[in-house]
Amino acid sequence: MKVIVVGGGIAGFSAASVAAAAGAEVTLIERTDRLGGLGAMGGIGLVGYWHTVVGQETALGGGAIIDVFKTISIHEHTDTPVYKDVLLYDVNRLDDAMQASLKALGVELLLNSRVTGIELSGNAIEMVILADGSRKKGEVLVDATGTAGGVGACQKYGYGCVECTLRCPEFGNPGGLAEKYREATIYDRRAGDGKPGVLGTPVLIRKTGLPDDRQLELKQSGFTMIPVPPGIDTDLARYIRSDVSTGSLMDENITKLNILLLDVGDYARVTGAGAALYAGSLQKVPGLERSVIAQPKGGATSHLVHGLGIAVRDNTMKIAGFNNLFCAGTKSGIMLSFIDAMITGDLAGLNAVRQAKGMCLMELPEKLAAGAYINYAGKSRQDMKYGYQSSVQSDLLKGFNVYREGDAIMDEVDKAGMCNVYRSKIS
Repeated sequence: MKVIVVGGGIAGFSAASVAAAAGAEVTLIERTDRLGGLGAMGGIGLVGYWHTVVGQETALGGGAIIDVFKTISIHEHTDTPVYKDVLLYDVNRLDDAMQASLKALGVELLLNSRVTGIELSGNAIEMVILADGSRKKGEVLVDATGTAGGVGACQKYGYGCVECTLRCPEFGNPGGLAEKYREATIYDRRAGDGKPGVLGTPVLIRKTGLPDDRQLELKQSGFTMIPVPPGIDTDLARYIRSDVSTGSLMDENITKLNILLLDVGDYARVTGAGAALYAGSLQKVPGLERSVIAQPKGGATSHLVHGLGIAVRDNTMKIAGFNNLFCAGTKSGIMLSFIDAMITGDLAGLNAVRQAKGMCLMELPEKLAAGAYINYAGKSRQDMKYGYQSSVQSDLLKGFNVYREGDAIMDEVDKAGMCNVYRSKIS
């Protein structure tokens, strides 16, 4: 049985890992020359209060990306002013670690391979067509291509191309499988100003441009926080259009009044609302006079536009209107955390194999945190259009009555009879 995963970010990696572990022959197609997607600007691999979702996903046998983050961690159990018990990973090592993990599972990697079209038989995708004219056949496919619209979307809804980590000018615009079918049902997330799509937030600066004491603090603590003095220019328009202006932890006053830097390898990540508000005026902040934005390459100009072309799907992660296409990550809902990408990718990968074998597709019970969230994110498109909710938000989980601590985390998976379901080979 042949499963094709399109998109080499966190969601695509998760889908490919589970599908391979289940016994499928898996090909992962990635348009750029590396894996990681937006994870190449992330650096935050784990946070303490994510324990319910991460613990249950691990008990289910999924969460392979967590193991990757641990192999490239540079700080663990770090308490920052926003997040507690944080694992920070080296963004420069992510691609290598992801490739090694997938190759160990026997996954075929096609890098520098952009999907430009599909061939259909009825409502089933028979072939994907690559930019070089070649075709790849798969019995079942997973669309994990994200929701960035490429150069055209950034020009229309943003501030033009600023050479973000997706590098569209070099590798072509991103694009998924669902939107290549005219009858597919897709929708866009809306920014705070009502326009389609939202702007990405974090920027990376080189640590060598920081004062010695700040570099030392980053090395020892994993973070440093620099107060923003009164009178510094703010970019309110960019903030309103950003994906952080949603009332999340990254939108707290502490990230609006300070520049919070996290150690993510060669770079320091400017995190939260402060990145959107002060990207254009970082050098006016005492201690950041020599700071240089390394990513996006366009510096403070802006960021990528994403949240476009989200697919309508059911709780098995199957996309409406297709017989053999699943989705994961932001393609499957208004999601921002890597954990959301992980849980949707894990489920999509398993169900792709079950579909290929003619088996009933699996839904996660809503007594599990991931199951409750997947159901919510798939059915609350209107509620979520102007903001986002994540599976790692404890208030949301408590509202669903699925927030668990201690032994109760694993107990729910055991009660559901689903221990290690993602690691079981399907014969």
